[in-house]
Amino acid sequence: MNIAMTSLELARWQFGITTLYHFIFVPLTIGLAFFTAWFQTRWYRTGDEKWLRATPSRSPVCSSHRPVS
Repeated sequence: MNIAMTSLELARWQFGITTLYHFIFVPLTIGLAFFTAWFQTRWYRTGDEKWLRATPSRSPVCSSHRPVS
């Protein structure tokens, strides 16, 4: 049993993993942008704070990568 991989096999693995990440994260990002716009529009029109709190960009999970000012 030969465990060593050729450069062609490694390139195929790299392409497959990169494709998988793009397949998952690009639609997720597009969907998150849609929900952010929807929730902020609802907040602007109604003035109800629950829509602002529901906005994904304002949630603690999504804002953990932002610097604290």
